[in-house]
Amino acid sequence: MKLFGKIVIAIALLFTSSSGYTQDLVRSLSKPYEMAWADPFGQFYLVNEKQITKIDSLGQILSTFSDPGLGNVSWMDTSDPFRILVYYRTFNQIIFLDRTLSSIGAPINLDDLQIFLPAGICRSSMGGFWIIDQTNNSLIHLNNDLKSKVNIILTGLVFEPQQSWLPMMEWKERLYICNPEKDIFLFDLYGTHLKNIPVKAASFSFLDNSLLFIGKEKIFQYSNYPGVLSEPQNMDLPQWEKLIISKNHALIYNQLGWHLHRLKKTL
Repeated sequence: MKLFGKIVIAIALLFTSSSGYTQDLVRSLSKPYEMAWADPFGQFYLVNEKQITKIDSLGQILSTFSDPGLGNVSWMDTSDPFRILVYYRTFNQIIFLDRTLSSIGAPINLDDLQIFLPAGICRSSMGGFWIIDQTNNSLIHLNNDLKSKVNIILTGLVFEPQQSWLPMMEWKERLYICNPEKDIFLFDLYGTHLKNIPVKAASFSFLDNSLLFIGKEKIFQYSNYPGVLSEPQNMDLPQWEKLIISKNHALIYNQLGWHLHRLKKTL
């Protein structure tokens, strides 16, 4: 049996037995995208060098964006589809896009803010964005006026110069930072360190009312109830190269390319 067939069967078993889901293949994507992200509404954003392509749950292209003058896309935060953050490492700049992938305002040059080596960036529900400054291991929140509202030193981080990147995202008034091969840091929106979540993950996704931590071979489901943070539920998966889940869809990358699947709840 081919590798792709094994992965399809294994994931079908996962969502049937562990999470009450089965899956159907919606579409295989032919273009060689390098990176992908999702928003909470089942829409996906794929990157091929300088171009961003937004697709719906059927794999249909909704809109595209490209600005060759900014260089290749390095990172995105699509958790708010009405204000998408895009980072370009080549010129150390950030731009924001609306839901049609049209630019909002002018690019933000991080060199002008004396931040020369970011190690993580995400949008903020309070306006502006969060950024980790690798030069001094600090977590910074800059508001819409690019004024610092939070600036704290992060402990327990180890950076490889000019190589480290810490995926980070706000979700339900909390800030999550993936620390590679270690715990996930959990902060409130004032920069207070609340706890470490003992999960080794490299990215985030969404499923129902839960946040998913995507690791090398496992998915951890994490729910945030009013006033209580539940412990993550471990769900085993076979090896894959890249995996993004949103709402009731999964975007899977393997040796044969990208494949969009619809997840169905079982009775």
